[in-house]
Amino acid sequence: MVDWTAHSLLMVELTDEMKRTLPPTDSRLRGDRLALEKSDTKKAAAEKHSLEEKQRAEAKARKTPWVPRYFKLSSEDPNDWEYLKNYWKTQ
Repeated sequence: MVDWTAHSLLMVELTDEMKRTLPPTDSRLRGDRLALEKSDTKKAAAEKHSLEEKQRAEAKARKTPWVPRYFKLSSEDPNDWEYLKNYWKTQ
C-alpha cells in the first residue's frame, strides 16, 4: 500500500459487513482497484484492460442502442439525471 494517504486508505477500506452488503457493482470490489491497493500496477493495468475489452465486446454485440437502467434524463433539466429507484430491486 505504498503512496496511499491514511485518508485514501480509509476511503477504500472494506469491512466484512460491507462486503456482505455492497452491491456487486461497487467499484471497491473491482480487481483493478484491489490490485492498486496492493501497489501491483501491472496486475491493475491488466485487470482494467480486461474489463475495457469486455465492455467493448458487449457494446459491439449490442443490437439496440444502450439505454440506462437506473437513471433517466430529467424532464426539468436535460443536463441532469433522475434515479429511478430500481437498482436494489434488480440485484
